[in-house]
Amino acid sequence: MKRHVVVAALAACLALPASLALSQTKPPAAEDPVVAKIDNLSIRRSDVEMARLSLPANLRQVPLEAIYPRLLEKVIERKLATVAARKRKLDEGEIYKRQLAFLSESVLEQLYFNSAIDAQLTEDKLRQRFARAMAGFKGEEEVSARHILVETEAEARAAIKALEGGADFARLARDKSVDPTAKENSGDLGYFTHDRMVKDFSDAAFALKVGQMSKPVKSPFGWHVILLEGRRQAPPPSYEEAIDELRSEMAQEVIQETLEKLRAGSKIERFGLDGKPVAAPIRQ
Repeated sequence: MKRHVVVAALAACLALPASLALSQTKPPAAEDPVVAKIDNLSIRRSDVEMARLSLPANLRQVPLEAIYPRLLEKVIERKLATVAARKRKLDEGEIYKRQLAFLSESVLEQLYFNSAIDAQLTEDKLRQRFARAMAGFKGEEEVSARHILVETEAEARAAIKALEGGADFARLARDKSVDPTAKENSGDLGYFTHDRMVKDFSDAAFALKVGQMSKPVKSPFGWHVILLEGRRQAPPPSYEEAIDELRSEMAQEVIQETLEKLRAGSKIERFGLDGKPVAAPIRQ
């Protein structure tokens, strides 16, 4: 079923113009083999990878090997259609020229901003931003807990009685918990923030002292017995963990700064749909 969803999404996405994460470099021929031929026309790996870039972000995360056969077929279909369209001289019509001009501007816009981002998002600047962010970092409170999940309050109370009588929490979790992961992790949930668990469970866990065991706690999943094992402030992320978010944040800033400079250096007049002058919109 998942495969059919991916195939349908590929077909829909490749049928429409899309925003591309364009590369400004052409791969060496050795790294760009011919992957199909239509008469005398060659289709290269880079053509397939370019088509992949037109997909939504969630599909771009799928390994190329998983979607390659269908993606290649879509590229072949597109090439067949474009060759046929040129034979009918559709590329000489006004509609084609107007749409081509629009798409050309879109590509140039992206290349322009990409070049600005590449020039400004240096390793030094990224690390400086990371250092400033970490200087003011204050991690959320986290707790570490184990739990035993059972179906009824009576079972939860029986578990508490056994624990108070000396039973080992981890062993009891493996033996009695209906949590499907308990057999492997002995009920260990690791560290988590308050918002990571359902409210009733988190409220009970965060109210405990380290080493303290809860009374039976009801949640949508059943009845829990919780043992608090640790409490801390969440540690700061590493540079490697933060780099993608930092890069995205700084890229947006570069785009905005670049646009401001372009606006400042140009005379811009706006007109309504009726052709009459309108005031510039108030920008936030």
